[in-house]
Amino acid sequence: MVSGPGVLFALLAVAAAPEVPIDLQAAVFTKALRYDRTISESGKTALALVVAAADPTDARARRLAEAFRQLGLTVRVAGPGELEGARGDAVAVYVFAGGPVDEVARVCRANRLLSLTGHVPWVEGGQVAVGLEVSDAGKAKIVIHRQRLEAEGHRFPATLLTIARIVGGE
Repeated sequence: MVSGPGVLFALLAVAAAPEVPIDLQAAVFTKALRYDRTISESGKTALALVVAAADPTDARARRLAEAFRQLGLTVRVAGPGELEGARGDAVAVYVFAGGPVDEVARVCRANRLLSLTGHVPWVEGGQVAVGLEVSDAGKAKIVIHRQRLEAEGHRFPATLLTIARIVGGE
């Protein structure tokens, strides 16, 4: 077992990693959904999304849902075990850290829904296709897990891929 002040500092740094503000997440993810070729080729003009959280009454989940609604999306909030019934005509599912990520991964893959999160370790681990992180310059940066994106049946144009950080394959 490794221990010492360096390990503790590393753990604290990971725990304290800044998160992209909710309103900015909603704006960037809404724009990304409009760039998604799979969604645009489906002919859907109205975008619907499910916000998955460990507690669907959580204030942050409700705030994110409202931010997406203000940008013109239809949004439902779902808790663990509710995703399959809540998905309806959704094109994407946003999952909060601590939310039902395994359920989201399964449902998104089975139903060709795009998975989104503000919790980048899930993107890096291949559980979620698209995330947002705070870059070294303090700006929101899209992170895409290429294999997960393909497994969910989604495609982004090169213009989006060149500005994103790509993980999970070539």
